[in-house]
Amino acid sequence: MRTQFTDKEITEQSYQIKEADTIFMNNDKLDISKLSKDAGSGFATEASENHMQFNYEVTLNSGIYVHIRGNNLNGYQKTIRGKDAIFEDIYQYYPSGIIKMHGNFYINGFNNGIQYWFDEQGTIEKFENHDIPYEFGWKDVQDFLKKQKIKKEEIVEIHRSNGSGDYIWAIVFKPQELINTANVKVFHLDAKTGEIVKELIYSTARHLD
Repeated sequence: MRTQFTDKEITEQSYQIKEADTIFMNNDKLDISKLSKDAGSGFATEASENHMQFNYEVTLNSGIYVHIRGNNLNGYQKTIRGKDAIFEDIYQYYPSGIIKMHGNFYINGFNNGIQYWFDEQGTIEKFENHDIPYEFGWKDVQDFLKKQKIKKEEIVEIHRSNGSGDYIWAIVFKPQELINTANVKVFHLDAKTGEIVKELIYSTARHLD
């Protein structure tokens, strides 16, 4: 899995991301006017008439789920998730509606790929490639799940962590033999090789590390 990109490639990708961001957008800005019309009861005016708070969710005819929240003081966040998708795109915007950040995330899990930050003119300012430490990539994890015969419906959570200084994948799942118990099974995989470095049964009554 390739994780290294040149600065030129990163810049080009950031432009592609901005061009692909079309839902509730107008002239490269979040379309607040359209939102205020479409959101209906999801659009509220708070204490100050200048403080407009959004918390709007909709599923489009295409099956794409969209959630927009925020206000014209602190800015906005838009989450987009395809039908049956396990990854979602999160966009953050300045109060002006200009893009501030874009990232792709495994649902309730980890940052996937390159995360971009933009200045108030919409020019890329910085980026971080979250995949670099993980030579054993997402496709490799999927192959591991197949090899271990871990079913989609058994998966509780997949995340990756460097909190201890060691980069790992953590696969948390509930196989059939643990149904009707408070326990889950956990695999920790080495981020470079995919080798199982830890295998344990964990009680969901405790915090999952």
